Amino acid sequence: MFLDVLSREKLVRMLTNDHMFVIDSSEFGDWSACTAKGMFKGGVRRGNAASQSALLFGGAVHKGLATYLKGGTVEEAMSSTRVEAVSTGLDTCLDPKRTIEKAVQMVESYIHHETIMGKKIIPLELNGIKMVEENFALPFAMVETKHFGTIQIMWSGIIDVIALEDNVLWVLDHKTTSMMGEKFIDDKERGNQLPGYTWVGRELTKALDKRLEGAIVNALCHRTGGFEFKRFKLPFNQWKIDEWKEQTIQRCTSIIDSVGDVLQGDLISVNRESCVTKYGKCSYFDVCNTVPTLRDKLLFDDAFFKENVWNPSQIEG
Repeated sequence: MFLDVLSREKLVRMLTNDHMFVIDSSEFGDWSACTAKGMFKGGVRRGNAASQSALLFGGAVHKGLATYLKGGTVEEAMSSTRVEAVSTGLDTCLDPKRTIEKAVQMVESYIHHETIMGKKIIPLELNGIKMVEENFALPFAMVETKHFGTIQIMWSGIIDVIALEDNVLWVLDHKTTSMMGEKFIDDKERGNQLPGYTWVGRELTKALDKRLEGAIVNALCHRTGGFEFKRFKLPFNQWKIDEWKEQTIQRCTSIIDSVGDVLQGDLISVNRESCVTKYGKCSYFDVCNTVPTLRDKLLFDDAFFKENVWNPSQIEG
């Protein structure tokens, strides 16, 4: 069943028919952590059916901030936060730390904090459009693959904001978190997401007479005793972005080849070191840990896993 579903899914259809591979930083992270995880989530599009309160909470806050940065009032920002949180069922997660009311309160508190501190985010405008919550899918590389011939890799995603500060551009990414200590920013500079956003930002603004310096992490922390807001600047030298891109192209080529290998009958490779991390078990732990004859039954049971509809590129295949 797995191979039949994989062969009919968007990933393989686009590789076969369009000679195109579209990936964003989130899916790239899944594939890089473990090929099995990437194959389950990005290949056959099965995501954990259990609601994830942290993601829903962050999504609601993002929606409110986007409304505000596009010119909405505080009340409109709070309203859009509430609407998003209700529509995604945040309170059904029964997480006392992440509720609809706390998401609304965080957005209101952040806007007031930003105003009082005089550190308002100024979105860049291109052709009269504020660069807030911008979807993108940019040509990344042309590669030769084992099974699908020449493939166009497209790097996709959503940029929270391209911000203008003192005539310098930054890609700004909102991060909701419950922890913000010394190690909060340690993994961001060497991670995949922010170098990728920086590459995208430079591509989108290369015709302007302003340089894009790097990325800003706009951290919104919710603690038991209240909120904390802090920004972290990460300038990126061009050599770092060039190195990131080359390494990412190599890894994307390996991902594409692994899909073809599996379709040819090879076993899916796994990274057992990522099955359980400091953040807990992988969401596919039980799938990999059960007997092979029962894996399809578990993976395609809607009570445990549902269709992954995430598509930031808005490209259909």
